[in-house]
Amino acid sequence: MKLNKHFTVALASSFLTISALSLANCGGNTGNNGTDDILSIDTLTNDIEYDENNEVIFPGVSLDVWTIIGDPDLSTFKGLIDDFNMEYRGQIHINLRNIGHYDFYGSLENTWAYEPENAPDVLIMHNEKTAEYAARGYMYPLDTLMEEFDWNKIDFSNVYENIDRSQFYSNHRFGIPIDGHGFIMNIRQDIIKKNGLGFDNNTRFVPKTREEFQSLLEALREKADAGTLLVRNITRGQDHSWKVVNGAEFYPEFLQSTDPDGLGALYANGGSMADETGKTITFGKNKGFQTYLTDQVERFNEKLMGEAGVNTEAFSSGKTIFFSEGPWWTSLNYDPNMNNSELRTVGNGVTQEEVNDPVYAYPLTASNTAGWWTLEENEETENGSKWYGNGHAISITRHVTSATTALAALEFANWLTQGTNDKDEYYLAEWSEAGHVPAWKNVYESEQYQALLEKDLTLRALGDPANIISMEPLQYETTIFNALANAVSSVQSGLKGGSIKTTEQALTALKDVVNSAQGSLDLLSSGIL
Repeated sequence: MKLNKHFTVALASSFLTISALSLANCGGNTGNNGTDDILSIDTLTNDIEYDENNEVIFPGVSLDVWTIIGDPDLSTFKGLIDDFNMEYRGQIHINLRNIGHYDFYGSLENTWAYEPENAPDVLIMHNEKTAEYAARGYMYPLDTLMEEFDWNKIDFSNVYENIDRSQFYSNHRFGIPIDGHGFIMNIRQDIIKKNGLGFDNNTRFVPKTREEFQSLLEALREKADAGTLLVRNITRGQDHSWKVVNGAEFYPEFLQSTDPDGLGALYANGGSMADETGKTITFGKNKGFQTYLTDQVERFNEKLMGEAGVNTEAFSSGKTIFFSEGPWWTSLNYDPNMNNSELRTVGNGVTQEEVNDPVYAYPLTASNTAGWWTLEENEETENGSKWYGNGHAISITRHVTSATTALAALEFANWLTQGTNDKDEYYLAEWSEAGHVPAWKNVYESEQYQALLEKDLTLRALGDPANIISMEPLQYETTIFNALANAVSSVQSGLKGGSIKTTEQALTALKDVVNSAQGSLDLLSSGIL
């Protein structure tokens, strides 16, 4: 998704916020519960029976599972569900329902309020939503459930804490993490090398710090303006010879994604979206986040950054060097269409020297943006080398009233995150190939996953799960997250429209968005809305 789609997401999420607020006054379990109710599991009937080996008997349990996972990942996930249903046939059966990103949370809230009998048993959704729906009373505290029924199959010491942190509310676990992922930056390393602009004597082409990224943007702009920047079109079927770029059509980068990069800048610089109460927005005061916005103003004014939101064509033709996109698109589109076999065959502008050089033969490289938004004074801090990514997690809803059914859901969660096939291969590693990193150390460190890293461009770009930082758990996540995304999009809209020309104006826009969102949050947290 690019800028225009992210802006649409922000608008859609804002609508869901209004919908959620309305539902809170229309009945349904939408957050009017006290903490005791949210943490209780008393609505579960203990109907568990055990066999002679003291294993729980699952007498044909049916689980209605809702997932936000969509194409192209969905086909891989459906394959895993089919495998589970086959392995547990006669015991547990998953009825999977996929709901698209724009409709998932609205469908969940409406069903919970008006058709509770049709609510799902299990949720597989983005991990940053766990605390909010836990606070609304949708889900069971899993640690309490596991303790009450003496279920201890999952070793949570294997979870990466930096990803797992979003699974808690009121000091209780409400979700089991599956994976981590985030937007990755695709980079035209061939253009950087051809023009001698790489790092470490032109042998490294991915910036490691904010300063390196800035210097590269400036050097590209200088060469483009001087009429000396050489670029080529790497799209399959095009002429691949090097040509001087038209400086008026070239921008080193384009406007960045409204939320992933902004959250990365916030967390890498020691910030948080809200204070410890979760009721006061704090991201607007973070120097790193402010600098992330003001950097864009300065880069836009200096033509280091262009205004286009969707720039696939510009990227492949060499009119920009950086292209931010979800990891699932890299292997599906860029490898076959841009890192194509024509670039490894002499002719059509391709020389033997280029065929022999991996940088030219495989011109697209991909990377996460760890360190790109980190201020120099924060480079050595705990999160200074981390980058924001979300992921998926499994939760059990209060639609479940049978303890046997709840344990069947835990059995599925254990199978998906820790299970192996008859070749001792993790099912989670198989899922990761769709464009995710496992949220579990034992899976990431396995020979199976490390072998995948050797051959998969996307997994290498996502990197080590220890370097991902998930969102902090927030009871009012939708409201606060929308405010951050809207702060970025308002600055970017102002840059394109001409209403924002200075860093001071950008900071004023940030302050206005935060103040407006804080007013809404005050009403929400006080129970007025």
